[in-house]
Order: sequence, then structure tokens, then C-alpha cells
Amino acid sequence: YSTVISCCEKLGDWKTALLLMERMAEDGVQPNTICYNTCISACEREGKWKEALRLLKRMMRSRVRPDIITFNAAMNVAAKAKQYKLALSLFGRMQMYGITPDIISYNCIITACRHGPGGQRAREMFNELISNGIKPDIISFNALLNSYEIDGDWQSALEVLYAMPSSGVTPDHVSYTSCIGACRRDGQWRRALTLLDEMRAQNLRPTVTTYTSLISLFQKSSKWREALAILDLMRAENLLPNIVSYNAAISACHRASQPDAALALLDEAVAANLVPNTKTFSAAISACARTGRHDDAAATFSRMLDANVPPDTIAYNALILGAPNYAAARATLGEMRDHGVCPDLVTYNSLLAVARRSGMKWPTAAAILDEIAAAGLRADAVTFTSAAQAATGSYEVGVALMALERRMRESDVVQDLKLRNVMEELRREARAEARRAEEEAVRR
Repeated sequence: YSTVISCCEKLGDWKTALLLMERMAEDGVQPNTICYNTCISACEREGKWKEALRLLKRMMRSRVRPDIITFNAAMNVAAKAKQYKLALSLFGRMQMYGITPDIISYNCIITACRHGPGGQRAREMFNELISNGIKPDIISFNALLNSYEIDGDWQSALEVLYAMPSSGVTPDHVSYTSCIGACRRDGQWRRALTLLDEMRAQNLRPTVTTYTSLISLFQKSSKWREALAILDLMRAENLLPNIVSYNAAISACHRASQPDAALALLDEAVAANLVPNTKTFSAAISACARTGRHDDAAATFSRMLDANVPPDTIAYNALILGAPNYAAARATLGEMRDHGVCPDLVTYNSLLAVARRSGMKWPTAAAILDEIAAAGLRADAVTFTSAAQAATGSYEVGVALMALERRMRESDVVQDLKLRNVMEELRREARAEARRAEEEAVRR
């Protein structure tokens, strides 16, 4: 049985491995630690963390003692599934069994903890590894760097990168790619380009992931021309951009209000035999809607449906915001609900913007505010700014003002400068309305 299960593990055939474990029980053969380890590893190879965990529990119930291989395999599959709490629990359980963690154990737990809140736990486990006299390897450092990438902490990432050689570890392309990705949050694109130059100076070849991280950085900074230049550079280096690369480039065009470039990239991705996904179409639709190209947005949305790609909230929100009139926006909201896509606050804020653009006044805005409350959403400054703008020039502006102020208190909204200015304008109109009412009363 052990030999056949081992063959299944090498082939990644976790289902057959599990069936063989069941057959052993039926034949009265007690699986040993090696059988369980091999079967858990088979599940690990295919990312089946729930099955691996069930095997571990069964192993413990059967009083078969797990060893360090058992726990490392289980923690690794938990890390791949981004189940950091499970990985930490397994790490603690391993030590309860009197098993001392090794470098593989720490690498698994650091990798898993990257996805914890703030990534702080990953840093703590890295420090614990060093405190226990274990020398970190390239996997340890790259997992740590990735935790900084996820947090957008480029300063700490660079400190680690440049400290690696003093620990006897040479940074690889994964190390540099994580540091480039860490620059995204703060838009540090110049620093990222410097890292790319350093990477090449170390004879490290950038990968598709490296360049896609750069495109995402330019997308964040609304530098669409630079994003497209990176796509050209990839092709020049015989690297084929993947759909994630195109998604980032199309998003860059969206942020820079370049719908023609976004649509051209969508066509290019299809011509390259890539399969556009929800993010691809949503970014292209948003680029069109943002610039008032409703027909192009609607056509791209139809293309999305024809490709059997399910629209998400972002796609519908873009269609609503780019609708030619309030009736069309309302119809799109109805379709959104019919397709089981839940509206969010951006949906209603977009609806308010279209209502105001279509000349709708306070009663329509008040009805939308009621919908927001009924949906359990909390209105923000953008919501109230649009509602207040709809209230200006309305009949009985004083009534609208009181209603808005009450709703704003209930929502505990933080007012930005734009909202404060609009509310002050509304108060002036309300005072003028009150004066006119008094003058009318005197004349009567």
C-alpha cells in the first residue's frame, strides 16, 4: 500500500491516495506514519488543505504519531490556501508533540502568516527563526519580503533586500519582484525602475510577474503610456504578457481616462489567445463610462455577456455612472439585481450622480438615501454631496436641509471640503427661502 500511495503522491493523484487509505482500513491494515505523510503530501501538491487536515485528525485519532514531515506538509498546504490561523494552530500543535521546528517549518509558517492582519506575525516568526539559531534561506527571506509587499511597506522591504547578502543569501528575481510590488501602494515608480536596473545588474532576468508588478505600479500612478511601454518591453524580451498584465494595463488606461487605449488592449488580449475575465471587461467598461462613452461601455458589457463572463459590481457601477439618463441608470440597477449582483455604496453614489446630472431634485435623492439605509449601507461624504447638490434649487429647500442634516448625524459622516461647501450653499438658500416666506407673510 505504501508504495502505491507514494506513486499517487508523485503523480498528484490525491483522490486515489485517499481511496487506498480507505481500502487499507477495510482490509484491516493500520496505516503508519509514512502512509499518512505520503497521502497528506499528495493533498498538499494539489492544494487540498481540507482533505489534508482531515487526514491529520484521523491520524491523531488512530494514535499514529505524526512527525515533523507530517506537520510541515500540513502547514505548507495551509499556507498555499492562505489559512494562516490553521497554520499557526498546526505550528503550536507540533511543538506540543515535542517536535522542534526546522527551517522548513518556519518557512511554511512565515509564508502562511504573510496573509495575516498586517503581516506582523510573519515578521515575528522570522525573528523567532533567527533567535532559535536557524539560518534563514532564500525561501525565508522571500516570504518575509512578500509580507512587506502585501503591506506596501517598501522601506522595510528594501532594508531586508540589502541586508540579505550579509546573511549569506543572494537575492533572486523573486526578491526583487516583491520589492517592486511593495512600491505600488505609495506610487514609488522611480524607485521600482531603479530596482529593475539593479536586478539586471545582478544578471537576474525579470519575469512576467516582475513586469506585471511594474504595470500595476504605473496603473496606480495613472501613467498609462508607461504601462503600455512595459508591455512592449515584455514582448521585446520574448516574455508573453498574461491576462493579469493586460488587466493592469487596461486599469491604467481607465484611471487615465483613455477608453480607446483600453479597448485596443482588450482586443489585443483576445488576439493573443488570452481569455478575458471579469476584471478585464470591468476595467474596459469603466474606462468608457468614465469618459461618457456610454455606447462603447454598453457594447463592451454585451461582449462580456457573450463571452459568458459574469459581470461584477464594478462593471454594473460603471454602466450606471455612464448611463445617458436616470431612467437608463435605474434599468441597469434592476438588471444588476436580477443577475444576483448586490449593489454597494458606489452603486447608489453613481445613481445619485446620474440623478443630479439628469436634473432630478431632492425627492429623488431622498428616495435613494432611503434605499441606501434599507440596504444596510452607510452613506459617506460622496453620497451626501450629491444629495445636497440635488437639493439646491429645490422647492422647500429648508425641509431638504433639515432632512439632510439629520441623516448626516445618523451616519456620523466625516465632511470633506466639498461637502461642507455644498451644505453651506444649501444653508444660504434655506435662509433666503425663509426671508422670502416672511416677506410674503407681511405682504398678506
